[in-house]
Amino acid sequence: MDQYIESSGVRIYLSDNTYTPREDSFLMYDCILEYFTGTNQPIVEIGTGSGFTIIQVCSKWTNLTNIATDISLDACLLTLKNAKTNRIDNLHIVRTDLCLPFRKGDHLSTVIFNPPYLPADPDTDGMMSESELHQLVGGKKGYEIANRLVNIENLSGSQILIIISSLSTNPVQFAKFHNTRNVQVIRTLHLGFETIWILLIKVMT
Repeated sequence: MDQYIESSGVRIYLSDNTYTPREDSFLMYDCILEYFTGTNQPIVEIGTGSGFTIIQVCSKWTNLTNIATDISLDACLLTLKNAKTNRIDNLHIVRTDLCLPFRKGDHLSTVIFNPPYLPADPDTDGMMSESELHQLVGGKKGYEIANRLVNIENLSGSQILIIISSLSTNPVQFAKFHNTRNVQVIRTLHLGFETIWILLIKVMT
């Protein structure tokens, strides 16, 4: 039997090969509702996974055609399935690494990214499948994939909502990596052993 979750009237089917929505996923959507209600600019979700967040965005703002990207073919196909399940026709799905195919002049106004953010751990990584590693581990220190996105030149002029974890970095340290960017903490969630933050980063032109 297919597993699924329901949120805001949207049904999202799940797969072992894609990230299952968790507290960070719900937190990201709450931030979008708070900061971008009434937006007239499309949202681009990087690493869409099951499509949990972007499909809810598409369902709420039917006047916008949004974009979802993922490097995983399984994730793109699952997002397509979930879009069809919810009769979403205002979403383009692109299989790619981050947002590399987009040109600098494409004006990606709002970009959201819930990246894999756990640091590599030789003691436990060997017990994970390749799919789990891609979903959870963000690099040797955990923040490398998040850094790659913020540094992509074609995001000049964009605002980025991105999640980081205390298991790999913190807002002050992350801001120092990007001292030419405007970095602001807009939400904090304590999970006992871990704290996650959603940062709003405005990339200068």
